[in-house]
Amino acid sequence: MISEVALQLPQPFEHAGQAYTAAYIEIYNNGTASEFLDGMLLGKVYRTYHDVSRLGNRPCWQTEPMRVDPAGAWTDRILRFPGTGGDYPLEPGQAVIVAVSAADHRYIHPAMHDLTGADFEVLPRTLALADNPAVPNLEDVGPEPFVHNLFFSNDAQWFLAKPTDLGGMPRIPDPADIKEVPWEFVRIPSDQVLDATHIWLDTYGAYTQVGALPICLDPINPGFDQIPGGFADGRDIPNAAQRRVVGTRDGRATLLDTDVSAIDFVMSPTSPGQVPAESGSGGD
Repeated sequence: MISEVALQLPQPFEHAGQAYTAAYIEIYNNGTASEFLDGMLLGKVYRTYHDVSRLGNRPCWQTEPMRVDPAGAWTDRILRFPGTGGDYPLEPGQAVIVAVSAADHRYIHPAMHDLTGADFEVLPRTLALADNPAVPNLEDVGPEPFVHNLFFSNDAQWFLAKPTDLGGMPRIPDPADIKEVPWEFVRIPSDQVLDATHIWLDTYGAYTQVGALPICLDPINPGFDQIPGGFADGRDIPNAAQRRVVGTRDGRATLLDTDVSAIDFVMSPTSPGQVPAESGSGGD
């Protein structure tokens, strides 16, 4: 499961141009059996938060068929874990870090992390980043390129899926995209989706209406996640949306997974790769 989404940085932030490189996502084995990350998919779920039809496009009704499709998760940005089937085991209670850049980011801000020991890195093609040869890279396999700003935005709707052959999956253009060549999306079958998060990172402290723009019901597929959660609180340290710890099993943390991010996640200081085995932790 996705256990931590660390995209929020100190505010005000002096080095905004370097902010994207320090983001990361943590994946945790919340079960009792070993899993293999080889070939798994990590990506962004199609979403629409607000009806902006008064601005000329994207009414809620137009995006609803893709947002609530019971057959699966529509996505245009997908990363694939390396491996051939048995190279990257994830043991019960183990967490791994997917970093944008597996580098030491403390030069940006002293409260940030040295991610040179990350388990995987992304290296988006839109940033000229040095490759850490000791850290395996995820492969960009989506219909659209995985650009760096997707790791640093206020809407973090991520999914984790089983290895899936994308070649035979349905594809359609974004029905609400008014560009001459709209973005293309591919559908991951519902039974392949292992987890999804719906994190809203902003300075309001809640998922709110923006000006006169009404909120779309079910911003993402409610079969994967029902209500956005997280919410940035403006602290002057890097913070992340982290799953609540609800108990322990054989000394390992058991994390909350109700498919409602508003319940499952709280904002806490970033702690890459560290999931405390304590009931009630998570920064209430």
